[in-house]
Amino acid sequence: MNTYFENKKGYLFIFLSLLMILGGQATSVSDVVTAVSERTSQVRDVIVSAAGVNAATDVTDTDLAEINSLDLRIEGITQLKSGDFSGLTGLTNLNLYGNQLSSLPEGVFDNLSSLSELNLSKNEFASLPSNLFRNLKGLDVLDLNYNEFTTLPLGFFNGLSIVIKIKLNGNNISSLPLGINDNLPTLEELQLAGNSLSSLPVDIFDELSSLLTLNLIGNKFTELPSGIFDALSSLGDFI
Repeated sequence: MNTYFENKKGYLFIFLSLLMILGGQATSVSDVVTAVSERTSQVRDVIVSAAGVNAATDVTDTDLAEINSLDLRIEGITQLKSGDFSGLTGLTNLNLYGNQLSSLPEGVFDNLSSLSELNLSKNEFASLPSNLFRNLKGLDVLDLNYNEFTTLPLGFFNGLSIVIKIKLNGNNISSLPLGINDNLPTLEELQLAGNSLSSLPVDIFDELSSLLTLNLIGNKFTELPSGIFDALSSLGDFI
């Protein structure tokens, strides 16, 4: 008899443990999408407007997935939360031009697998988290014009496997590490005007075989290494 009850207790313990595990898994899945009401106020309000509803609590997961553009230009945003863009799986255009952002949380763009254009221009970025763009496999245009970058770390563009345009005009970039342009086989336009570059590694552009436009005007070059542009067989517009 004792063995019978001990066995039943054992089965009950296993059953309850499984329920706790499954319950924990369900919670973690549902927590992936941050409630719209808990997001940065400017982001919350633009999402509500884009979803065509009256309040943040009315926005459904389906509404989030169907939003394709968020215009957050000149909204006075000074910081973002890591879950601000969660659930926006159909987003193709994100415009954060003209805010006062100086940093971004790790992984803030990780769920934006459909994003094709990201505008972070005219903010106050001097650096960004490593691998920030790692999941933006469909990004065509990255605009980082008019920030405060002085250099870009190796691997800065990791994940941008089909990017076509990268804009870095009007920063204060004084150096670029060799290899910064690796793994950008589709890049057609690179804008680096108005920086503080005075020299470049001779092999800096060797991997950019698709490059059509290169803008280096307004830097501090006195001369460039011989052969630095030899690998740019497609280059048609050099400024």
